[in-house]
Amino acid sequence: MNSVMEHFIETVNDSQQGAFGHVKEAAIAASLSLAIIGMWLAAQPHSFDFTTAVAGMSARLVSVACILRGVWRWRPQHRFVWWLLGARFVWSFFFTPIRDLWIRNWTWWQVDSAIGTMTYIVAAYYLVRRRTGFRDRFLWTDVAVISIGLMFVFFSYLGIPVAENGGAGISVDAIFAGIAFPSIDTVLIALILLLAFASAKERNGSLTLLLSAFTIVAAADLSALMARLNMLTMTRTRTFVPISLIFIGLIGIAALLPSMRRIDRGHGAHPKPWSVPRLSLIAVVFLVTLYRLMTWTPRGMQPSPLLAAAVLAGMFVLIVLRAFLAVGALETFNDHMLHLATHDPPTGLLNTAGLEEVYKRISSKEKSDSCYSLILVSLRELREIGQLWGHSLREELAVSSAQTLVAATQADGVLARIEIDQFALLTRTADQDAESVDRAAHRIAHSVRTIPSFQAKGIAPAFDIGIASGSRHLPLEVLLRAAESAASVAQMQGQGSIARYDSTIAAKDERQFKLLNLLRGAIGRNEFTLQYQPVIDLSNHRLAFYEALLRWSTFELGAISPGEFIPLAESSEAIEEITDWVLDTACQAVGTLPDLGGRPYRMSLNISARSLKRQGLARRVLRALSRHDVPATAICLELTERSIMEDPHGELDLLRTSGVSLAIDDFGTGYSNLAMLTKLNADTIKLDTSLMRAAESDCGLRVVLQSVLRPLSERGIKLVAEGLETRQQCSLAFEIGCHFGQGWFFGKPTSHLAISSQVRGERVMAGSN
Repeated sequence: MNSVMEHFIETVNDSQQGAFGHVKEAAIAASLSLAIIGMWLAAQPHSFDFTTAVAGMSARLVSVACILRGVWRWRPQHRFVWWLLGARFVWSFFFTPIRDLWIRNWTWWQVDSAIGTMTYIVAAYYLVRRRTGFRDRFLWTDVAVISIGLMFVFFSYLGIPVAENGGAGISVDAIFAGIAFPSIDTVLIALILLLAFASAKERNGSLTLLLSAFTIVAAADLSALMARLNMLTMTRTRTFVPISLIFIGLIGIAALLPSMRRIDRGHGAHPKPWSVPRLSLIAVVFLVTLYRLMTWTPRGMQPSPLLAAAVLAGMFVLIVLRAFLAVGALETFNDHMLHLATHDPPTGLLNTAGLEEVYKRISSKEKSDSCYSLILVSLRELREIGQLWGHSLREELAVSSAQTLVAATQADGVLARIEIDQFALLTRTADQDAESVDRAAHRIAHSVRTIPSFQAKGIAPAFDIGIASGSRHLPLEVLLRAAESAASVAQMQGQGSIARYDSTIAAKDERQFKLLNLLRGAIGRNEFTLQYQPVIDLSNHRLAFYEALLRWSTFELGAISPGEFIPLAESSEAIEEITDWVLDTACQAVGTLPDLGGRPYRMSLNISARSLKRQGLARRVLRALSRHDVPATAICLELTERSIMEDPHGELDLLRTSGVSLAIDDFGTGYSNLAMLTKLNADTIKLDTSLMRAAESDCGLRVVLQSVLRPLSERGIKLVAEGLETRQQCSLAFEIGCHFGQGWFFGKPTSHLAISSQVRGERVMAGSN
């Protein structure tokens, strides 16, 4: 789960717990802690008496209760820190009266404090590890440098004076005071500072209170040592004990805040290798250590020269090691980013940018005019599978496809994945040598047919292969564009075909480029027209409705086939302007038609899948209807089955609610999902011409169509047979259950004036043209 979703869920949970409820509880806990401290200060005349023990036990009891309450209320996923701190307070709850009332020994007081400080070190270590990553080598190198330097400074300023005061023999008390406390407090301080640096960009009240409490612990320990050496004037009863009660209270309050759940979660990024605060801290500690060695006096005990040299050498080696690690990490990071920029993550193959870099590198090394060929493999089903069944399955199939292609082409050249559904093989060939490239293309075709993941799922991969060749001076972009054009030609030739880019395809590309330019101003030049083809009721041969068909005729090129210019328009922004023009013109024509008497609608028109993917189609349709005062029930929008299934913005639901009818066009082509037809909100299904022609010569297919179409008809879905050209085809359409027929047998697409005369005739006779 990403951090945004986690934050959202936690915000919802916080609101469910009651507004500012945690603030109230934290205020009560703070008041109790202050009351305990005030009671102790008012009633404490001596050191370590009954009141001291009661105050310490009360503060710890309140903090344990706060921890239990916080864990029960906020339910953090990781509770180690809170159980550890709770266990520490439970231990102190029982040990405090023994230490303060019965034993009253400074050594045992130190033992208890050392145990407590070690507990806080473990808690801080756990937080550092969880928040910054255990493998952050910079972090732990910094910990080592800071710890060595601080330990030496504390040892020289505090440890040695304590040992000197201990006399000739170093007592246990002196060992704890001069060696143990500086050591463990050094580690605690280093962890606190590094944890604070790692959390500098995050606001977490609970973590801030914990860090403050840990800082108070370290400061209290070192202050007690300094007081014993007469470096500070303070007493345990008036200074140290209140400070102890304060940090205990801070931990309890921290457990009541909602942010206690996130104290072990990082803010999404590891500390930077060249973090200015951390580098500054290392520099300060190193300089302070160096200063202490330079200002050392020969009075009394002093560290041996060997120890001093070891400290400086250790810090210097660690600092140099840190520099090497940082440089290495920077190089690794750069290599990783370069790999991401030039490779496809799922398959590990080069992407377009990576393939271009390889092409530039190898072509620049060639001294002769070498020829390079690009074999483009288009696996159309990958994109379609991703749209229908999800990206995870698509990428699974893509990885299997990549592995198969690598095994088939490893000796031929460089393989890359340049699109979701396209792989490209770059190979070097001798001049006029096309046979080797053709052999590689056929090996690829054979391997694609045997991709294991496709076979395991019972999918026959649909693919096309395009080949383009050129000299090394030709940009890769040109080769790619040529190979894509060849793959498009291969697709029209049939599944699994291979096509080579040649002058014919080049001429076609030039024509398409010209048509794209002409499309941009076609509406302004009034080059588009709508023609209307009648759709006939097969039961009585009466006119049912019309289909509006877009036609384009240019002054320069003449009439352009819809099969040529509509795909071009759909590949550009021109389709949106054309769709608006068709809607407006068709609605205007519908407004001139009389009521056809009980027919489902008066006009149907095709809508591009691209228009449906862009939000606002329903609004555009309803605006056109309103502008020409046409009821929504008078028109029907024809879309492919896949378009209807992929309605991302719910436009079709809005249209159906408004009364607009929907039709599934070209049924019987592609991958029609019969099981989904009854679930689609379509009023009409139009059977494709190819399906009708196949049923004409295949009796078995007729039976299948009858069994499939009958349930649809029973559900009130109207069936239209397209492309009817003979009386036998009309009889067949009626036989298999179609309600309406459309085709040249009933009439060619005609102009608006011809429509008016046909409507006035009230009947279109079979066989008229």
